[in-house]
Amino acid sequence: MSANKFLLEIGIEEIPAQYVKKMAESIETNVQKALSENNIEYGNVYVYYTPRRLVLLVEQMAEVIAGTMQEVKGPAKKSAFDEQNNPTRALQGFLAGRKLTLEDTFIKDINGVEYIFANQKTEAKNTTDVLAGILPNLIMSIYQPNPMRWNTFSSKFIRPIRWILCFLGSVQVNFELEFVKSGNTTRGHRTLANHEIPVTSVEDYLAKLPAAYVILNQDERKRIILAQIKQLEEQQNIAVPTDADLLDEIVNLVEYPTAAAGSYDVAFLALPEPIIITPMKDHQRYFPAYKNGKLTDKFVFVRNGNDYCIENVIKGNQRVLSARLKDGEFFYNEDLKTSLAEKAKKLPDVVFQTKLGSYTEKMARVADIALNLNNLLGLKLSDKITTTVPLLKADLVSAVVGEFSEIQGVMGAIYARHDGYAEDVCLAVEEQYLPRFAGDKLPQSVLGAVIAIADKLDSIMGLCAVNLKPTGSQDPFALRRQAIGILATVKVHNFNLNLSAFIRSSAPLYAKFYTAENMSESDFADYVVNFFAQRLSIMLNEDMGFAISEVINKIDLSSLNMSEIVKKAEAVAHLNGTPDFEKMMQVMQRIDKMIAGKPAAENIVADLVTNADEQTMMSAFYGCREYAEMALKNADYKTFIANISPCLESINAFFDHNLVMSEDLAERANRMAELKLISDLMHKFVQ
Repeated sequence: MSANKFLLEIGIEEIPAQYVKKMAESIETNVQKALSENNIEYGNVYVYYTPRRLVLLVEQMAEVIAGTMQEVKGPAKKSAFDEQNNPTRALQGFLAGRKLTLEDTFIKDINGVEYIFANQKTEAKNTTDVLAGILPNLIMSIYQPNPMRWNTFSSKFIRPIRWILCFLGSVQVNFELEFVKSGNTTRGHRTLANHEIPVTSVEDYLAKLPAAYVILNQDERKRIILAQIKQLEEQQNIAVPTDADLLDEIVNLVEYPTAAAGSYDVAFLALPEPIIITPMKDHQRYFPAYKNGKLTDKFVFVRNGNDYCIENVIKGNQRVLSARLKDGEFFYNEDLKTSLAEKAKKLPDVVFQTKLGSYTEKMARVADIALNLNNLLGLKLSDKITTTVPLLKADLVSAVVGEFSEIQGVMGAIYARHDGYAEDVCLAVEEQYLPRFAGDKLPQSVLGAVIAIADKLDSIMGLCAVNLKPTGSQDPFALRRQAIGILATVKVHNFNLNLSAFIRSSAPLYAKFYTAENMSESDFADYVVNFFAQRLSIMLNEDMGFAISEVINKIDLSSLNMSEIVKKAEAVAHLNGTPDFEKMMQVMQRIDKMIAGKPAAENIVADLVTNADEQTMMSAFYGCREYAEMALKNADYKTFIANISPCLESINAFFDHNLVMSEDLAERANRMAELKLISDLMHKFVQ
């Protein structure tokens, strides 16, 4: 069967850079599903993207979909024929719908019931005909974060679709959307070749695009950018760190990249570095340049085009950046006219959240949480916390943060240093927001860690208390990220913290909020604890690599004690499959099944333990209990298993040779208490 390359190009008005990759990935997922469902044979699938086109390229796509013989099920035999053995309407409909005759059918027994079956042959089809039917739905199913209605069209798409090009080899595939019909033309670069380019085949398309100043492969554009930056580094004697996120964004903004270097007034280097590089990277998409580890007066940008009149483009970018830096300089000098403590006095007028009040009210709760956490962990930071917390959000009212919100916290630390605060206080102000995103650095100082935990925990508990909880894929306040940030911070600092108990002890701070939402304290605390437990389970699996069924599901996460839980996970992962561990798990499950729902005595009565096997079991248990608990206390789980292992045989012997559920109710309750005591010890390790 002959095969060829398949190409689909969707030409679109410029797509926002942050969405291009996700849209392309959804095409790849959807097309593989659609091709398989329609029995279209194909090879490798590639998706390429630029700001104004999404391109699907499939290798070795069959030109013809072979006919198949398929067994189809009809009605039950008893409802297929009437009393005279004539076909009923049910059978007639089955035959007519599939263009079959009675001679095509046969009887087949399924679970004692006879059904009418037939072998139905599907005719071979041209792949282009099938593609024409499925491609409109494929295009409209592309992931779109903000689909919009354009012109008078009823259908929605993220940006207007300007053209569609579709070929299987040299055969054009014709179909129509409300916006546009597929054709045989593409377009080149927006400014360098913005005209229709006729295409005769997939190979013709791939050959013509580079001449139209379009580098289709996003990975190739990235390689070109990096090579050009390296060349500029050598020419200018500078070092240009290529921030991965910024590089990816620039790749998604250009079709034909050309990197160039510009400069700005060296006097601006007197400004704090964040005021210089923030407008560079976040506003202008420039790469700052360094020399010997110090910021220089140079920068690198990437133009969407060739090097024609590049000198004018450099001058334009320099003018724009200089204007931004002049603004930053002005705002910074204005901010220095008042201290950070004076700025903090304006926070009562800055709303954190309508129901939760101002940032001043938030900081009061953060101080309570941080001081309680300090005491619980046995730290001696109360004076530092009392000094630091009122300053945390003060830079929110500064002019620089008003212009460059990305550097809140960072600027607070700079202003705190200017005001003469101790370095650990300044560092804690800067670290309060860490980690800002997945993979970001964590607070390094203990003071910064305590304050970052307190600030995030207040946000999570406060917003949950006013019923602004995450739902499904919606998490507008990034509470999931903040919860993982807390857990990661606790882990990296090895805080021995029962976070579950700490959350419950902090719940009264939010009483007026959750009661207004008709929640009880226990329901509120339970929700927050469970929310953290879900994040912890994901973190253990995705970030630390622990298997869900083999490890995570065997550990009790309810304490949310990261130090303890990670050690248990490591131990379970190591001990899984070993004879003693597996035997303990079997014994524990056997006990739990026995005692479930059964009343147990409050205290074990020794005089009721008269059975010889029962006496042996309890003697063995009491003999190993002290050493096992000591091993648990030291988080030495291998030793715990070794200590508890000798009593497992006696437990099994008691079960195997005796009627555990004694007819004497007092003896039965006593035995349930014994078994519960044994089970509770094992459950301190696994669940």
